[in-house]
Amino acid sequence: MRRHHNKLFYGKYSHKIVFKMPWARWLYPTTNEHLDKLLMSPNPLYYQGHFAPSTRAKASRYQKEIRALCYVIKKFRHKMKFRIQDPHTIIYANKDLAHDLITAFWNEWIDCMETSKSFTMKMDHRTVVCSRLPHKKYQYQVWLKPGTYSAKTKLAKSLATYLLDKPDVGMPVNKMQKWWLQGESDYDGQGYFYISDEKCLTPVHMILGESIDKIIKFVKI
Repeated sequence: MRRHHNKLFYGKYSHKIVFKMPWARWLYPTTNEHLDKLLMSPNPLYYQGHFAPSTRAKASRYQKEIRALCYVIKKFRHKMKFRIQDPHTIIYANKDLAHDLITAFWNEWIDCMETSKSFTMKMDHRTVVCSRLPHKKYQYQVWLKPGTYSAKTKLAKSLATYLLDKPDVGMPVNKMQKWWLQGESDYDGQGYFYISDEKCLTPVHMILGESIDKIIKFVKI
């Protein structure tokens, strides 16, 4: 089964794969030292004294699978995140590794969730994907450098002329920022203002220039 998801898992992985592996609990603790013992020992389950003998005997038929999962975790630990929740093992990875893991553990695989392609195509570190735009209309969030905020500057006046009382163009985020634009107070810079679209953003670049710290884009999907 493959389902779609609109967020990167843990902020970095495009795929979540679920396997049914009741024997995976034998990997605890999943340190490299413990995994090495499972890989190298002639009878990797024998020394696991915290399991009852009958349980160890039952798991002995899965030695090959246990060693295979040990190998995968050791080799690809830095490329994935995993959780062992008896009887399931959940692995988060990119597309290529997810494909290889499903192929390797085909009989154990039960589910896969994939990040929507529309999300991954549009996503970068200054893009926020959302189901609704801020205030239902604004596509951009503009942050200024902290040193920009002093009252009654030419920059503030120019931006105020363009931005204030024009909701179709943009909107200050709070009263303090509005007062700064009106020349009534200094501002600590802990905020931003909204701009409606790319056309309205162009004059902002012309007015502010290098005073812009960053611009966050919102993409509705």
